[in-house]
Amino acid sequence: MKRNFRRSLALSLAALFCLFCLTGCTLDLRKLLGVSTSDEEEEAPFIVAQQGGSDVPYPEGFDLTAKFAAQISGDTMCIAFNGLGIAGRDTGYFSPSGSSVTLTAAATTDSERLFTYKAALWKKTDQGAEYVQGATVEFTADGELYTAEVPGLEPGAQYKLTISYDSGSYTITGGMSVTGLTSAEPVDDPAGAA
Repeated sequence: MKRNFRRSLALSLAALFCLFCLTGCTLDLRKLLGVSTSDEEEEAPFIVAQQGGSDVPYPEGFDLTAKFAAQISGDTMCIAFNGLGIAGRDTGYFSPSGSSVTLTAAATTDSERLFTYKAALWKKTDQGAEYVQGATVEFTADGELYTAEVPGLEPGAQYKLTISYDSGSYTITGGMSVTGLTSAEPVDDPAGAA
């Protein structure tokens, strides 16, 4: 009897696996088994930037050749990055004027297959910095401008932005603007910084 039960269970699992493979389904196993999930777990992991936007309004004298440079101009932080890889770089802290900021960026890559990079927000805390859930934007590195709004921020709180590329072999080069700010700290880029 035990042997028949195991065989039936194995056949059922194999049939379920085949169903997923043959239909190309991406069903959530938790839902299939009736396990409840919270709304937070079901949120998309990234905000996907949409094509469009205005060029980064670099102030006069801004160093576009730096490995990483960021400077505030009015209510906008302007960022230039050259040859960023998986390690990425952080901006200095800034404060949003409202509950959201808008990120607009254009970049290229030397990879022939990996065309996405990310910008993630971190909130300043007494212990350092805390990742902001749902505040990572995924951009396309095809030389075109892409824009996304990051909602749910606390006006007056301090945030920083990390720009990174998911590759240890290839890099991205481009620029980004963060609009909707009241203040920002300068970013140091010592010569030779990686």
